[in-house]
Amino acid sequence: MKLKYSFLFATIVASLGLQGQTFKYTDITPPNWYGVSFNDICFRDSLNGFAISSNGLMLRTKDAGDTWSIQRKDMGSIVGMCFKNKDTAICAGNYVYLSTDGGENWARIDSFTHVLAKISFISQKIGFATGDRNICKTSDGGKTWKQVLDYFDPISGVIQSYHFIDNNNGLAFGRLGKYFQTTNGGETWTLKSYPKSYDINDVYFFNTLHGLACTNTGQIL
Repeated sequence: MKLKYSFLFATIVASLGLQGQTFKYTDITPPNWYGVSFNDICFRDSLNGFAISSNGLMLRTKDAGDTWSIQRKDMGSIVGMCFKNKDTAICAGNYVYLSTDGGENWARIDSFTHVLAKISFISQKIGFATGDRNICKTSDGGKTWKQVLDYFDPISGVIQSYHFIDNNNGLAFGRLGKYFQTTNGGETWTLKSYPKSYDINDVYFFNTLHGLACTNTGQIL
């Protein structure tokens, strides 16, 4: 199963490695699923998880990933997914889907000009999603979304990643050392740059001062 690289996964691997644990690779992909590109994987709890692909396919596991079954085949290009609590989940891509029963059923609630990828919630009501060139915000738990940042530069490219530290403070990173900062919950953004032209793929901040980032060239900052 081809899953998109995730900084969170890398962090987990590093953490477990430090604890003396190791991963054993087991390919559980049925033969007829080879060639399907899976974009994200998300677990509701230790047993129940979902995997989503660009061709509208959603898979589900109820045994911690040992076996998978098809949940839906008609969801369009879905790129990112998250659970904001054990019952409520959001999928985003060309469309946004909402589930309020732990992933059993999904309702399409919105569509976008640009594909949305990474999606996360900082509270039960407020969440953000980033796509090819924009960041969108919801203030009603994912039912409606509005664009709060649209950025494209022919040299530095598009928004690669973002992270909100709290309801007000957030950072969004592009390429070649370009990044944006917001202090009012994403309503307005200020373009900034740092001395070295890193291409940051993903970022996580623990508080307003301390964070981690991974780059295109294998560095952790």
